[in-house]
Formats: sequence, C-alpha cells, structure tokens
Amino acid sequence: MKVRSPGTWFLIYCAVALVLFRALLPHIASGFPHDPGDPVLSAWALWWNAHHLPFVGRWWDGLAFYPEHGSLAFSDHRVGLGLIASPILWLGGGPVLAHNVVFLLSFPLCAIGAHVLAREITSSDLAGVIAGLTFGFNPYRMDHLPHLELLAAWWLPVVVLALHRYLRDGRLRWLVLFAASLSLQGLTCGYYFFFAVPLLALWILWFVRPVRRVIPIAIAWAAAIVPLLPALVGYTHFLGRLNLPREYPEIREFSADMTGLISPSPLIALWHSSPLLKRQEGDIFIGVFAIALVAAGVLLSVSRPSPAATRLRRVSIACLLLAVIFEAASLSALTGGWSLRIAGASIAAHETARPATIALVLLLIAALTSPAGADAFRRRSPLAFYTGAAVLMWLFALGPVPLFLGERALYRGPYSYLMSLPGFATAFRVPARFTMMMAFALAMAAAFAFVRVTANASAAVRRAFGVSIAAGILLDSWIALPVVPAPERWQWPAEVSRAAAVLELPLGGDSDEIAAVWRSMDHGPVINGYSGYDPPHHRLLRLALERRDPSVLSGVAEYGPILVAVDNNSEESGFWRNALSSIGAASSLGSDSRRTFLMLPRQERSPTPVGTPLRLIAGSASTGQFVLQDLTDGNPLTHWRSTELQRGDERLDVQLDGLHRVSGVILSMGLHGEAYPRQLRIETSRDGATWNIAGDDAPAGMAFSAILRDFARVQLSFHVPDVESQYVRLRQLGRDPHAFWVITDITVLGR
Repeated sequence: MKVRSPGTWFLIYCAVALVLFRALLPHIASGFPHDPGDPVLSAWALWWNAHHLPFVGRWWDGLAFYPEHGSLAFSDHRVGLGLIASPILWLGGGPVLAHNVVFLLSFPLCAIGAHVLAREITSSDLAGVIAGLTFGFNPYRMDHLPHLELLAAWWLPVVVLALHRYLRDGRLRWLVLFAASLSLQGLTCGYYFFFAVPLLALWILWFVRPVRRVIPIAIAWAAAIVPLLPALVGYTHFLGRLNLPREYPEIREFSADMTGLISPSPLIALWHSSPLLKRQEGDIFIGVFAIALVAAGVLLSVSRPSPAATRLRRVSIACLLLAVIFEAASLSALTGGWSLRIAGASIAAHETARPATIALVLLLIAALTSPAGADAFRRRSPLAFYTGAAVLMWLFALGPVPLFLGERALYRGPYSYLMSLPGFATAFRVPARFTMMMAFALAMAAAFAFVRVTANASAAVRRAFGVSIAAGILLDSWIALPVVPAPERWQWPAEVSRAAAVLELPLGGDSDEIAAVWRSMDHGPVINGYSGYDPPHHRLLRLALERRDPSVLSGVAEYGPILVAVDNNSEESGFWRNALSSIGAASSLGSDSRRTFLMLPRQERSPTPVGTPLRLIAGSASTGQFVLQDLTDGNPLTHWRSTELQRGDERLDVQLDGLHRVSGVILSMGLHGEAYPRQLRIETSRDGATWNIAGDDAPAGMAFSAILRDFARVQLSFHVPDVESQYVRLRQLGRDPHAFWVITDITVLGR
C-alpha cells in the first residue's frame, strides 16, 4: 500500500463519516442525529460554553433548574468540545450546526488517532486502517450517537502515542504531549479520563523499562490533573452540597450484562436483533470482524514454539486443570448443587458465582504462566497486552457484580476493586462505558493481529486481506441514521424581560424538559431542566405538578416574577390556566392556538412564627414507631415515619409541659424533603379532649422553597393562632400513593 500522510488519511475517514451519516447532511444546521433528547442538551451546552468563561462564577449556574445554583454540575460540562464548537458559534453558526460538526468530526478524529498510533508501532498503514476503523467506527459508538461527549475519545490514542514515543527516545516533549492530551480528554469527557486509569497503569507495568522512567510519567500524569482541578472542585462542591452521589444500586443498574457483547444497537443494519437482556447502556457490541482477526492473531502466536521454564509450565497446567474443576463445580450448581463429606471434611457447591470466579482467576494464572504467556511477557508483546487489556476492560464494563442474563455470574468483578479509588464509588454510575476503553484496546490488538496473520503473505494478499477486513469492520457498524428537527423556537411576549425565569407547563417528559432548556437561549433561566442528576427541588416540583397540586407554585413564586407558558394542546392546559389565575397570575400577556402566557407575580415568603421553643414531654402517633427523643434531639438522621404511604388518616400528637400560648409549629424533615405532608391540619387543645383547628395548609410550595433554603434540614414553619394550649395535634389529610410522611424534628413555639 502506498504510504499516505496522516492528513490524507484524515480526509479519507472524513469521507467515510459523510457517507455513513449522509442523511444528516441536508439538515446539518436544522436537525439532530438520532433523537431530540441528549443531542439538544449537548448543543445547548456548546452554546453556553462559547459565551461564558468555564468553571467560574455564573457559568456553573447555567439556565436550567432555576433557582438552584450549579446546574452544570448535574451533567458532563463538554468544555473540551469547545475547541471545535466555539469558533463555529463565534462566527455566526448556530448551536445545531456546531453540534453536528463536532458529531461528524468525532468519527474521523478517533479514527486518525488510532491509525497514527497503530502505524507508529507496527510500521503498517494497513494495520493503521484496521485500527482506525475499529476505534473510529465501531458499533458501540453507534449505540451512543445521542451522547456527544461519549463520542469524543480522540485524545486517548494521542495519550498512548506520546507514551510509546517517550519510551522510544526519552524526550521531554512526549511527556508534555502525554499530559496535555490527557487533560484535554478529561475536559472533553470526564468518564474517559478516569476510566483510562487502569488501562494506562497496566500499560506502564507492561511496557516501561527501566523502572526509573515511571517517575517522569507519574509526574506528567499528576500535571495532567491540574487543569481539571477547577472542574473537580466545582463538581465536588455542588453535588456534595445537595448530597447527590451515585448510589451502589445505580452503579449496578448501569453495568453491562455479559450478553451485552452480542447485543448490537437496533440501528445496526447487518447484525440487527433484539437484545437477550435489555439494560440501560447495556448494549456493548463492538463488532465481529475485529474480534475474529484478534482471535486468529492470538491463535497463531500461541501455536508458535516458545521457550518456557518447566516449573512455570507445570504451574500453568495445574492451574488450568483446577480451573476446569471449579468451572465444572460452578455449572453443576445450576442443577441444584451437591455436597460431599470426605475424611470428615465437607465439600459443597450450591451457587455458581464463587467457583466461577475462582476458575477465572486460575485461568488467568494459567495463561500468564503458559509458555506462550511467559514468552509474551518476556518480549513485552503488544498483541498480548492489548488483547488482555480488551478482555479486562470488558470485565470492568460488567460492573461490581458481573451478570449473565441477569443472574450473578461472578462473585465480584474487577470494577468492585476500582471503587476504592477516588470518584469511582460515588461519581460514576455507568461502568458499561468502559466499553470505549475495550474498543480502543481491541483496535490496537487488531492492528498487531493483522501484522501477525499476514507476516508471511505477499504484498497483494496482504492488501486484499486488509481491504476485506476493513470492509467487514465498516459493515459491522453500518446504520440508517434517523434525523429529527430541532425543538421549536417560540415568539415570546415582551413581558418575558420582566420575568426572573420561565416555567413551561405541563413539565412533560424528558424531551419536553430538554426543549424548554433549549428555548432558554431566547430569554434566560428556566425552572424546567434535565440532567444525569435530578436536583431535589425539581424532583419535588415534578411530583407535585404530576399530582395537580397548584400549591407548589406558591413556593415557585417566591423566586419570581415567573413567566408561565401553558401548552394549550395539553389535556391539563385548562386546569393550569385556572389554577394560575386563582393564585394571582395575570392572563393579559396573550394567547395563541399553541400556548398561553401568564405572569406569576413574586410572592413574599411568610415570616417564621415568633416564639420560644416549648418543652415536649409526651407524644404518640397513629402510625409508625413514635420515639419522642427522635423528634426533639435536633439530629436529622433520627426520625419518625408513617408505616404506610400517605392515606389521609395519619395523626401525630404531642404534649407540652403545661399550658402555653402557642404561636407556631416547625417541622423538620432532614433529607426527606419529598416526604412532606400533602395536606396538613394543625389542632390545639387545653385538655386533650376538645380540639380546635389552628390551621389548614397544603405545604407543597413551602417544602419547595425549604429545600432550596436548606436541603439538609427542610424546615416547614406554620403559624398558629396565639391561643392557650397544652396539646398539639398534626393531622395529615392528603393522599399520595408514592410517599411516606417523615418528620425528623418537631418544634412548638410559644410563651
């Protein structure tokens, strides 16, 4: 094959991308690939980043989830994509065009990065083509067309290229390139910066000799973190303030199943099929042809005579035999298991995961101590390393507890050990995204396998074989791309300039929320929002609006005035127009066939009741375990909770240490803000027999603003007529089949 410059190959990969995504070209400035969800959000983020200095001040607030601060910390910031998108926006191109240019370029950029790296270490352009197509156009990328940041993995090959060149000549400039490209990968997609950690660590252990060279690499790695510190500090602050970690069940839910490797995206033309088990982000199919090529290369390498120590050979055989025994025990447990007693000792197999895990470890030891494995390590074989790395990255993608068809397949996965590192246990919820690391390792392994398989072939045979494999890799990923129009931009009334923010009703689904954020480019902040995290105030707002509880809007109005846009085509439009009018929203802003605009005036928050906390000496509840100390200790971790979901007949009584003139009641709910009483009646009594109604409230709005003021305590304050009482009763009269009633502390005020 004629040697071509990287620029020529880049243009070839661009042509491949344009043919593959030809359906997008007529709509490049007006439509989005795949769906109107995440691509729209990414385009908005590119627009925001182009007009604000990242990681400082108002940039963190964005325009969604008003009035909460730090909404950009709820999803990937995509700042690194601004290297391509921002100039387009500055020159007058729209956010749709900027998104689609980045989208299209992500494929040739990943391809050329892998191509140059493979050619660097194989001296073969054909091997570079195979690596470039495998990494730049693999089927896993086709399953993530909506996720622009996940397509942006083009800095990863540059990172490894810099390391290879540093080992070759030891020049400082390669460490500078390593640190810079690693930082840029972190700014482009945070997942890949962290998920590259085990891959790069293993690369260093395998390739770096002499060991003293590890120190400069470690220093450069540390330097790569420095530009990311503003982002890391911001994410830690805003997510920590709202207590928004990734929970362990969530991490397991977003792990791939073993069968995901044979579950291609529904868009794939050649391999289209229904997944054996549908999991969110669980389709991690990366093609057939590249894997087959690597398998052929490994088989040829194993069949080559390799010198090995007799002791290591014996260890390998022993481990292999033991692996077969443990795997047989694992499979036998599928039929109910068994147990034996031999010489007083009990041997049993009743579950598959533990013996299967032991078998896997033994198999790994057998491979490393085999003649071929020992020889590969001695030679620092790139084919062995990248093949093994691809397998390990696949195991990482299976999460902390690998599953097969939804059932536990291994006792623990390698990812569970990663969770002891900073960030992995609380910041990342999708282990399945390790698949991009697997695709990268597979691409490099495929390049070396091609060289190995064609080592003794003629130039013509090598060329024909390479073209055939390249065509097969492209067929693995061939799709028919759907294109959807951008969300509608509205003609807003002049009064929008008076509003603090806009609320579009009804909230609708995720696409409706994203469309509202998209339209914020025309006016400013929106109360609507969508992200990987659902901030607590917005979650409460959504739940209240879904129950058609207009009282929540009183809390929204505290941050007003709010311009409300009601969709006239919604079945709920009449209800919300009437509800808004009943609480003082002006309807004079106009209406058309599509929407009605109303201005919800600012509403001052009711002042906290005045009085001294009174001593409680006894109490009881009609449901749940009541411990008075739990409700008077000021500890948000101790609480009372109704036994069942709110039915409208819950009651809680407390007794004061004598007659007092009661002026108010403060209920604290700690981190259980969504468990506020849907309808609360407060009654007072002098003798515990005759009760007087002291207040009736629908406190959704109060809970909304309380969460925003102090998420960790969520205090609801209720005024009580200044009457002499010794008993106070709280009656929950609302119904909600999805929420308990929780109180962490109760304070009765008076004198």
